[in-house]
Amino acid sequence: MRVRFASLCLIGSLLVACGGKTTEDPPDPGGPPTLGPLATSPDSLSVDRVSSADDGVRPDGVPDGVFTVTVVGPLKSFILITTDESGRPSMEQQWDTVVGTVPLPHDAIGTHYELGNSTWVLGVMENGKLLNRPDGSIPPLGPGVHTLRLFGSINGVAGWPIFEKGTHFRLLAQKEDGTLLSGPVSAY
Repeated sequence: MRVRFASLCLIGSLLVACGGKTTEDPPDPGGPPTLGPLATSPDSLSVDRVSSADDGVRPDGVPDGVFTVTVVGPLKSFILITTDESGRPSMEQQWDTVVGTVPLPHDAIGTHYELGNSTWVLGVMENGKLLNRPDGSIPPLGPGVHTLRLFGSINGVAGWPIFEKGTHFRLLAQKEDGTLLSGPVSAY
């Protein structure tokens, strides 16, 4: 047993010494804005925080798909889309914090939604508090690391396998200057 443990320690030490990672490095709080991978929350499809509307920051009686993600700000808005494995938009589903007649960067995303009011709200929670304003938008996230919970309504997509194993998602965010930041493709 000691030999196996010593071998594992040696392998782990060599991996780290050679620049490898044994676990994911934490985000740099002073670094540039970044989006980490989405993780399906254990309570996904068992909580209800949002509804299928642009300003849907109220429960609708239907459980939501829930993700957790770590981001580094500053960031001003979020967009969650369904994709295929390669990251191309798929299934035409989008939830976001862009509201009303505010234009969406649809050409850059690859979706057909042009204005905030043509999509459903993405609920954004930090430290147990829903950040969305009554219209569905969020205040800009300041610099530093933020651990968020994201909520997407499934009401209205009955029969579509949206929040189920094998569906892929990508989180995008707009930086303060309006440029788009794209996170990794993550499987539900």
